[in-house]
Amino acid sequence: MQVVVPVGMVTAFIITVLVFGLFSAAKRSDDISIDRQMRAARQAVIESIDDLPVAQLPFAIWDDMVVKARRPVDMEWFRNNSGSSFSYQFPGIETYIVDSKDKFLYGFGKFSNLPESSYTKIERDLAHLVAAVRTRGELKDVSHSKLYGTSRPPQPTASIGRIEHIVVAAHLARVNGRAAAVSIMRIVPTSWAVSQKPGEEPLFISVRYLNAAFLKNLHRRNLIAAATLDLKPAGREGEATMPLRGAQGEVVAYLHWQPELPGTVLLRNMSGFAITAGLITVTTMLFLTLRLTGALQRLEISEALAHARATHDGLTGLPNRSAFEHRLTQAVRADGKAGTALLLLDLDRFKAVNDGHGHSAGDAVLVAVAERLRQVTTLGDMVARLGGDEFAVVSEVGCDDHVDRLCHAIISAVAQQIEISGGTVVVGVSIGVQFLSAALTESDHMSAADMALYRAKSEGRGMYWVAGDDHRLDYRLNSDRQKSSVTRALQRNEDTRIG
Repeated sequence: MQVVVPVGMVTAFIITVLVFGLFSAAKRSDDISIDRQMRAARQAVIESIDDLPVAQLPFAIWDDMVVKARRPVDMEWFRNNSGSSFSYQFPGIETYIVDSKDKFLYGFGKFSNLPESSYTKIERDLAHLVAAVRTRGELKDVSHSKLYGTSRPPQPTASIGRIEHIVVAAHLARVNGRAAAVSIMRIVPTSWAVSQKPGEEPLFISVRYLNAAFLKNLHRRNLIAAATLDLKPAGREGEATMPLRGAQGEVVAYLHWQPELPGTVLLRNMSGFAITAGLITVTTMLFLTLRLTGALQRLEISEALAHARATHDGLTGLPNRSAFEHRLTQAVRADGKAGTALLLLDLDRFKAVNDGHGHSAGDAVLVAVAERLRQVTTLGDMVARLGGDEFAVVSEVGCDDHVDRLCHAIISAVAQQIEISGGTVVVGVSIGVQFLSAALTESDHMSAADMALYRAKSEGRGMYWVAGDDHRLDYRLNSDRQKSSVTRALQRNEDTRIG
């Protein structure tokens, strides 16, 4: 009982958690599905709105339209050049042309001309959008209205001769008791051949009702089933509802549909299997956890060691060339952080140590130099061994004086005697310095630092040279005593080429 009861209580707790998680996951899945369907429906409505201004542009920005939108009205011209075209592109759409006083000129819908009374019925419903286009009103919600250029004068261009600023209001509205996408655009000329007084432009009005074709398209393209539009907020039981709002924030209509609930379906079909699988999983995991914990710990240690071997030098423990190149790339991409410097180091007289005392002595020298470099650099610096007797440092030195002090410290530290088996040896170091810049690549920085290192070597070793600068600092050691000197020489032509 001392074993069975605790294990039974733990098992019951785990099963409870699993069942709760299953129900929560099903609900979350349903919520995500409904949210996706709402976003798809909202996007479909927005596309219904935004398609209209794009289709209106060739008609509203047109010399002939400006000329024809004057009394007396040529009904046949409008039918052939605007009404019929829109009806074929957007079946069921209604288009109207009104004059500068917002009076009816022409209407077309259902593949025939519309009388003035058709516009009179909807004139009040469109009043706020008309006022916005006339710049006499302001829309509360302009999330997908297109009101721009209202204060810009006409701008001539060489390509078409003239472009009037485009003014269009596009939004949802309740028109004649039905939800509709409405777009109203000023009619302006495209060339200087036609005059149009600013502020007295006719208007091109398109009313696209969200009808059965819109709902059918929702189902076909977005898998939103049994969708209906209603002026009432409450739908049938189990339906999802989304309000469609107009430019003033008012509810134009409510979209109801039968939502797809994958979580509920999955829960209904899989609950029994899931509980059984949960019990088996719990039992199995209790056994496997004990076996796997030790294996995972050993694997983590092995991976850590493998990573260290891949990025660090086996002799000195310093980062290797691969790790150094990664750090250099990061430093350059940081837009050349002010004061960040690249130092390339090459040991002096190291070959003599190898030849005279053997490779074991050379290895001891490299280990000692690595430790001394760690000691003279700061925590944020990176010291790496590139191979052989070549080292590199990436240091956020802050200023030129700091790089002087850092190079001075490195040269001084390396020049101290190094104990090897059977005695001591003395080596030196030459340094090439390149300050990082985002304008150069990693390869450019390495080349510049390498040229500076070559210059330091050629000038006598035991010194450093700054690429792109007109000064150098000499730091030489002799067998009697240590001395340092600072020499700044303006070698304009030669040093500029080296930089």
